[in-house]
Order: sequence, then structure tokens, then C-alpha cells
Amino acid sequence: MIIFDEMEKPEAWIEFYRHKTRNQEDVNARYDGLLDFIESQKYFVYIEALRRGDGISAPKKLLVNKSASGKKRTVYCYTEEEKYILGMIAFLLKRYDDIFAPNLYSFRVQKTAKTAFSISASGSELANTEENAPVAVSSK
Repeated sequence: MIIFDEMEKPEAWIEFYRHKTRNQEDVNARYDGLLDFIESQKYFVYIEALRRGDGISAPKKLLVNKSASGKKRTVYCYTEEEKYILGMIAFLLKRYDDIFAPNLYSFRVQKTAKTAFSISASGSELANTEENAPVAVSSK
């Protein structure tokens, strides 16, 4: 697949690192792990697993105390390395943003789950019309 081919290129990871650290004052402290991950080329292990169809592990479920009450909030977390892989996939998918269906909100430029909830709350329906129909993308 094209995305996996791009993920194997060290220069793509450096571009991703520069993108993540742009306008960051605490670059050294916050992104040392990412830089180590890139320099040691640990991403190859994940790419091979993805190519085999193994994917990444399910996120770990954590219960976190809510600040003003005794209630717990459920949070799902990936490992740092898996977050790097998911971040890189999102970074590479941004170049295809203009061909995705308008009702797709994951891995999008300036569209998030919050956007989808806002549309849903406003009563706006995104019908599966020709304009909103999913677009097939060839990997060849």
C-alpha cells in the first residue's frame, strides 16, 4: 500500500517530526521519545505487522478520577510507539483529504469527532447521496 511505502522512508518520519515540533517550545522534553523511535527505525516492526494484517493492539482501558466528583472516567490509551504510528498515518493521509467523502471525520484536516457531533446536534443529516457517497481509493 502507498501509505506503508511512505512510512518506510526515513525522510517521511523526519518530516513528521518537524511537523510535530513546529512552534513547540518544549521540543526536547516532549518529543525525545519520537526522535529515538525514528532514529532507531522501530517503525519497521509496526509497518511489517500492518502489512501482514496484524494491526496494532487494542488500547488499554484506564479509569481516571474526575476532578470534582468521586466518579471515574474511562480513557483508552495506546502505547507511545503505537501513538507515533497512528500519528504518522494521520499525517500521511492529510494529503488525500480532498478525495474523502465529506461525512468521514477520522484522520481529516480540520474535521474531528467534535465536528460530527456538532452536525448531529444541529439536526443536519449527511445523507448518502451521490455528493456524499464514499470514494474508493486504489492503492496501486
